[in-house]
Amino acid sequence: MKTKGFTLVELLVVIAILAILATVSVVGYTSYIQNANDSVAVQELSQLRDSALAVDLTKSEGGNMDGKVSVGEFKEALTNAGITFNENVFVITHENKEGVDAAKQIVTKVVYKHSNGGVATWTVSGDKVEAGEK
Repeated sequence: MKTKGFTLVELLVVIAILAILATVSVVGYTSYIQNANDSVAVQELSQLRDSALAVDLTKSEGGNMDGKVSVGEFKEALTNAGITFNENVFVITHENKEGVDAAKQIVTKVVYKHSNGGVATWTVSGDKVEAGEK
């Protein structure tokens, strides 16, 4: 008498193959979503950078030139764009010049953490905003 159907080994092989395919799909999708979130953060930080650099730097205290902006000017640009400065969202690194108020220090790097999980970094010397460190 011959029975019809699948053996247990055949079923286990099919389940293992499906599990591998599902794992690869989830990892790819997660990476895709993170890249999309980083792109949103990069766009927003680029707009904020442009707003900050649009401040009339020649009239600012100290007359920062060459596309540089002070911490105070960057925070002012955020305020003008309707964004409240939050240290959990913006991490600003600046030059440490002795005897100069922190708000007047020149920004060297800004890390922006978007609410969607995306991260963007603006290294001022490079003047380019890129997907940032996690």
